[in-house]
Amino acid sequence: MGSLGAFLAAAVGPLAKRVLQALGIGIISYAGLSVALNAVIDAVKMSWAGMSGPVLDLLQLAGFNTSIGIVLGAMVAKLSFTMTERLGRITS
Repeated sequence: MGSLGAFLAAAVGPLAKRVLQALGIGIISYAGLSVALNAVIDAVKMSWAGMSGPVLDLLQLAGFNTSIGIVLGAMVAKLSFTMTERLGRITS
């Protein structure tokens, strides 16, 4: 029975280490990309707020604000899907 316990401890230890490493790298990657994406969103918001009244009115009539929302939403969705796939994968 002692050899079975030693075998399980030897098998589970490296596996747990690999899982934690994979999750750690995934979480760090997600955090870094999330910060970069938030910086892009903040830059777009600041540029939008800095426009003059008539230009802003014309862009809103053209639906530019909706298109920016759609594009930024797609970027967030792509980031989320990419990181979800990477978190589920264990690399050696």
